[in-house]
This record gives sequence, structure tokens and C-alpha cells, in this order.
Amino acid sequence: MNITSLAALKRIPVGTRLRLIDSLIGPCDKPRTVKQVRSADIIMLTPEGTDSYLTLKGVRLSPTENGFRLFEKWNGGLCAEYRFED
Repeated sequence: MNITSLAALKRIPVGTRLRLIDSLIGPCDKPRTVKQVRSADIIMLTPEGTDSYLTLKGVRLSPTENGFRLFEKWNGGLCAEYRFED
């Protein structure tokens, strides 16, 4: 899947499997499954069965080879990086 904009990200299908590989707290390796897409955020399900929220307000998207990165608009800091699972 090729995500090149926030609009494209908002069209991501429910059930899409992603892996969080970097975040505000540092590098990680956490699987996520898209549960619901809303105008301001995406709700993802963790393997433990809890919801994880990806806020889309105040961010800009940068595509990567296998996913995307989200950066804060006001300071350019990395919010999160995801890659698509096969």
C-alpha cells in the first residue's frame, strides 16, 4: 500500500495490519490492526486487545518505502513511524 498524504491515510481499510517501529518514546516493534478510521484519528487494536489512538491533527505525513512517518507540524519532531505488514 502506498500512502503519500493524510487524505490517503484516512482511506486505509479497517483490518490493515501495521507495525509501529518508532514513536515519541523511541524505537519499538509493536503490531497494530486498524479498527476504525475517523476524521481526526485512527483507532488501532493492540495484540493485548486495547485501543491505540493515532492522532492526525497537527501532523504532516512523509511516505517511506514500506509505510509512512508522521511529524509534528510545529517543530518537525517525529510522532510515529509505521510499516505495513504482509
